[in-house]
Amino acid sequence: MREEELVLGVPPGHCLDGRAAVRVAVRVAVRVAVRVAVRVAVRVAVRVAVRVAVRVAVRVAVRVAVRVAVRVAELAGEEFVGLEPGYGLRQITDDLCAAAGFVPVPAFEGQETETVRGLVAAGLGVALLPRAESPSGLPEIPLTPRAAREIALVWRTDTPLPPAVRAFRDHALAH
Repeated sequence: MREEELVLGVPPGHCLDGRAAVRVAVRVAVRVAVRVAVRVAVRVAVRVAVRVAVRVAVRVAVRVAVRVAVRVAELAGEEFVGLEPGYGLRQITDDLCAAAGFVPVPAFEGQETETVRGLVAAGLGVALLPRAESPSGLPEIPLTPRAAREIALVWRTDTPLPPAVRAFRDHALAH
């Protein structure tokens, strides 16, 4: 895992609150370019805390269900079940499909990965999801080339962190 330092521009009179830091972390983690007007520099560090493999979740009856690995391009023409626009995993799905030369056809959209898994199990489409933490009963087939969702922590480096924040960061990055 790597740590990077970024300089974010914040207009005078504005602050980088927790919600903005989370949005920046998600955007950095999925490698979406962020353009910000530079007026007041805020230094932050970014470190990937968790990397989870993204796989294709399919119903057993789908033609690729017995495969060892699947190229994203092979999913063109399938209906997709996924998260709504604005979620990092949705951006990953859209980017992987675009790189494979197609736009996914959304059959249904949800707000939680377990809901999406349920919709896939009901036969409503395929989904690109992080590996399930516990057995879900759905075939989850690795993608070729491999893809992953990264969850990162972001913290300011130009001011001392409060002890509780420092302790949380250190604990989260150690596990």
